[in-house]
Amino acid sequence: MKKSVSGEVMLQPSFWRTCRALKNRHRLDLLRDVFSFEGEFGVTAFGRRAGISEPTASTYLRQLNARGLIGVRRERKFVYYNTERDRSLPKAISLQSAFIDYFKTDLKGDWQGPLLKLLKAYTHFNRIRAIRYLAGVKSATISQLESHMGVCVRGVYHHIRILVDSGVLEPAGDRSSYRLVKPRNPVHKVLHNLAMSCCD
Repeated sequence: MKKSVSGEVMLQPSFWRTCRALKNRHRLDLLRDVFSFEGEFGVTAFGRRAGISEPTASTYLRQLNARGLIGVRRERKFVYYNTERDRSLPKAISLQSAFIDYFKTDLKGDWQGPLLKLLKAYTHFNRIRAIRYLAGVKSATISQLESHMGVCVRGVYHHIRILVDSGVLEPAGDRSSYRLVKPRNPVHKVLHNLAMSCCD
């Protein structure tokens, strides 16, 4: 938790909920656009570039700001978004830096697709629990994961399928166990590191 300027207690954004906020094509488009321009722009300009309505763009930009991923400045009735960093949220700063680096690469075609799959791996605390467990062992079977995660076998298979599809896990050896995949891009690396250090 942190305290606002007025002294009231505010909840810190949880890591897996931040990943849920990012797991949306339009929000990724908006995030890329905010990071692609110097200075700041209003909701109308960002919505037009993303091909969405102004109210939808406003909602999505507010959600990204609430997670500490973009900055905001209000001037009378106008709202402007920018790349200003929230120093009280170091997790958001590292994630923001990773996306800035990622957006500098040559993005082609359906560039959001791989990111959406990757982000989905981190949108549930049970998947993060499995990732943490596998980081401490070479590999693990379904029964070992079931015991550690505290969910039924069906639930374990569900989460493992998502983790494999996202490229975070892969079958190990005889394919009866699973292991972590080495992070393959700056976003994956930061997501992995945050999963290891977050407490939610």
